[in-house]
Amino acid sequence: MEINEKNVIMYLRKSRADDSAQQVCEVLAKHELQLQDYAVREFGKKISEEHICREVVSGETIDDRPVMKKVLHMLESQIYAGVLVIEPQRLSRGDLLDCGRVINTFRYTNTAVITPTKIYNLCDEYDRRFFEMELMRGNDYLEYSKRIMNRGRMASVKQGNYIASVRPFGYNKIIAGSGKDKFHTLEIKQEEADVVIDFASAKAEDALLDYCGAHKLPVVVCTTGLSEEQLQKVAETAKKTAVLKSANMSLGINTLLNLLKSAAKVLAEAGFDMEIVEKHHKHKLDAPSGTALALADSMNEALGNAYHYTYDRSGRREERDPKEIGISAVRGGNIVGEHEVIFAGTDEVIEFKHTAYSKAVFGKGAVQAAKFLAGREPGLYDMQDVIAANA
Repeated sequence: MEINEKNVIMYLRKSRADDSAQQVCEVLAKHELQLQDYAVREFGKKISEEHICREVVSGETIDDRPVMKKVLHMLESQIYAGVLVIEPQRLSRGDLLDCGRVINTFRYTNTAVITPTKIYNLCDEYDRRFFEMELMRGNDYLEYSKRIMNRGRMASVKQGNYIASVRPFGYNKIIAGSGKDKFHTLEIKQEEADVVIDFASAKAEDALLDYCGAHKLPVVVCTTGLSEEQLQKVAETAKKTAVLKSANMSLGINTLLNLLKSAAKVLAEAGFDMEIVEKHHKHKLDAPSGTALALADSMNEALGNAYHYTYDRSGRREERDPKEIGISAVRGGNIVGEHEVIFAGTDEVIEFKHTAYSKAVFGKGAVQAAKFLAGREPGLYDMQDVIAANA
């Protein structure tokens, strides 16, 4: 079949979702201009709009790319002679299965892959092998780029930068700093915000508390790993606006806190030893977790704060102090959060355990806390107040 502007599909794809909408449009427009110049030069006319397929998607597989699936389906009609793309990798950067899916569709429909530098006839063994190499090279580059970008993103987040392209409701995305020290961060958009929910970094806590205190804006503080000075600042801010501070926003954990108070009063008096084991993903920075400390505090308060906490026994060769609560931390994999409280007595052991399978449980609890906090008088609240209000 002779290739001309009437039987060629132009496929345009931009995959970097982190770019702004303006940048994406600019790149697609640039590629389209280059491909239309090629069409005029080779076919004498531009590709018509009805034969242009565009998509902005970051999915690696064909199933993540609905427009690409549509193009492959169109080729099966065998009325098209070629697909015009800026480079072969735009068609597939997926695994071997995806690459094979693309190659077989073009090969068995006898459709050419047209780029500004080369036309690939996949029925030709040499062209097919060369095309396969181009696709796999693109896949290798994608995997390499992902590793580099993820390392950069992690480093950027640790420095307090906001790296997403879309601002959350109640915030404006702004540029702070100057010169080489410029970075993106978030600024509260007060006209949109009734309450601030803080799941962030301890590095951002001081500025957030200053803002909420100055603007009388209630805040749910979910960030853990705060210093003693920051905890004092939380208490000071609570004198100006409503503040809810909780080490864990899960309703299950906060119900467990109450259960442990009752259990500790009975079991500790009966000579049971108390131990806590907490497990989290390998990226969690603080240890032990704020939740583990909250569980220990709950039991200790019920016992008149007569107990102390032990975090490491590796340097000791002595019997366990009956007035200690042991706390152990495990870090590994992608464990969302697991907390186990052990009451170990003579000839019997009682265990309380909470497992979070998704971070959604913390989000749900935080939203309930925000609803409780909206319109409240200044003061320091916790999740027990939320549970009591819903009882």
